[in-house]
Amino acid sequence: MSADEQKTTQTKTTKATKPKAKAKAAPKKTKAKKPDKNLEKIATLESELKATEEKYIRVRAEFDNYRRRKDREFLRLLEYEGEAIIKAVLPVIDDLERMENAMANDTKAASPATVDGIRMITRRFEKILSERGVEAYQAVGEQLDSELHDAMMVMQDENKSDGEILQEHEKGYKYKDKVLRHAKVVVNKI
Repeated sequence: MSADEQKTTQTKTTKATKPKAKAKAAPKKTKAKKPDKNLEKIATLESELKATEEKYIRVRAEFDNYRRRKDREFLRLLEYEGEAIIKAVLPVIDDLERMENAMANDTKAASPATVDGIRMITRRFEKILSERGVEAYQAVGEQLDSELHDAMMVMQDENKSDGEILQEHEKGYKYKDKVLRHAKVVVNKI
């Protein structure tokens, strides 16, 4: 090989090796910065994912609680359906009973047929309510119970025990296992 050829070959090899060395060195600097940024992004995304998962769990639990509460309310509504209507009918029954008692005591005011008619209507109402789970409960002679009775007045009777119910002004009613209306009573106080 001639001297000129050797110089050309040497120049080519030097040029070829130098850019390769630069090309290798440059990506190392770039790669060193990218992993730091990628790691930061990964850490940020992982923390966001964790926060989102926690939020999802809380929302899911709140929804489950809401659904259970609404189910209980719906079942209670079905269990005590018609309660408002029953409460509205009770004063009518009371009025019929008062009318029946007043007419039975005053024979001049009404004929026996009228008294019997009112009695039949009252019993029919009571039967309808009984079929639906509404029952009147006895108060006279019982001890005062704040869960069942409202004391309207106090009287004194030495022959009765303290707290015993002497009179009933208005009947108390239960609807299934619930007190629908408290009995209005007069209580003995010694």
